[in-house]
Parts: sequence; structure tokens; C-alpha cells
Amino acid sequence: MDKILYWPKPFEPKKQSRFTVEFGEPFEIPEWVTYKTTRPVLNKQLKWEQMVFSMYDPIGPSTSQAVMAGIQKLKEQNRNVIDVTLSCMGPVGDKIEEWLINGSICLIDFGKLDWGSDELLLINLHLDVRSVILNY
Repeated sequence: MDKILYWPKPFEPKKQSRFTVEFGEPFEIPEWVTYKTTRPVLNKQLKWEQMVFSMYDPIGPSTSQAVMAGIQKLKEQNRNVIDVTLSCMGPVGDKIEEWLINGSICLIDFGKLDWGSDELLLINLHLDVRSVILNY
């Protein structure tokens, strides 16, 4: 009986931990501070769900200061709409998926301060999503 060889197709699943978030003008938030978010979610009414970007707040450069400077610039420009680029990465750091997200900031939670806690200080930015484009 002849042997039949089956060649497996190359398969590399996407990983939840391989992503970067780039906030558009006027924010100068480093890509590496965002540690948790979701990809855009479309509900059954075909409307985009709110997204939450959870960010570390290091001593330097301070994410709080970068967020506040961006908010101040938005106020000066009399607008509240921002662009965010969410990129999913491959195993060698190449961009394999890019989401262009446009929305308005509806809440920024700078975290709580507590003398009895040794937890990390985190910032949560809530975005009402207006439009989403999946580039690739």
C-alpha cells in the first residue's frame, strides 16, 4: 500500500498579547503603555460598542501628563474626536492587522489613590466609537 503524505498548512493563530495602540493627534502617548483593550465590537443593531483602553501610568514619562496635555489641546481646538490605530502583530513583530478607529472620549478614569494599597496606578480611557476601518 502506498503511503500518502499530507503536508500541513502553515498555521499561526493570532495572539491576544501581540498588539500596539497609537493615539492620534494631539495625544503623545507612548505605544507601550496600553496593556489591555479589545478589538472593535459591532452589536446586533450594527452600532459600534464603546472601547476601553487601559494604560500604565509610569513615573516618567507620565501617561497622566500626556493625557492631560492632549485633552487641553482638544479643548483649545474645540473638538473631542480622536483617531486611534490598533495594530495586531505577528510573531516577529510585523503588523498583520490594522484597525483605524475614530471616536469621542466619553470618560477618562485616572485611577484611585489609597494609602493601604501597593497596586499599580492605571488609567482607563473610554471611547465612544463612531467609525472603524479594518485596513488589513
